[in-house]
Amino acid sequence: MTYSGLIERIEVELREIREIVNQTEEFLAQSLSTEAAPYQEALINAIALNLHSFYTGIERIFEMIARNIDYRQPSGNAWHGELLQQMSIAIEEVRPAVISEETWGRLDEFRRFRQTHYI
Repeated sequence: MTYSGLIERIEVELREIREIVNQTEEFLAQSLSTEAAPYQEALINAIALNLHSFYTGIERIFEMIARNIDYRQPSGNAWHGELLQQMSIAIEEVRPAVISEETWGRLDEFRRFRQTHYI
């Protein structure tokens, strides 16, 4: 894949992630409404599904970077965590760290949530 193709695919993923974030914010706002009481369980399930989709979109971007820039993608049972860690490390003469240590910590919470609450 060319860099321009990679950039285009990442931009598509980012647009979808922004839509997920906006929708989740709407669901959260609705869940605080007293009129939403009969629908609380549905709203909670929708929020959980969106959290899962949010992290999955981030992970797809990281997979593209690992495959097309790093030329090294983790495998095995722990690949999700290894991929996240890989993105937090600069690779000399290839790329800077994709995410900061702080962002790694926050995204790792989403990763663990997704793995324990797999939908």
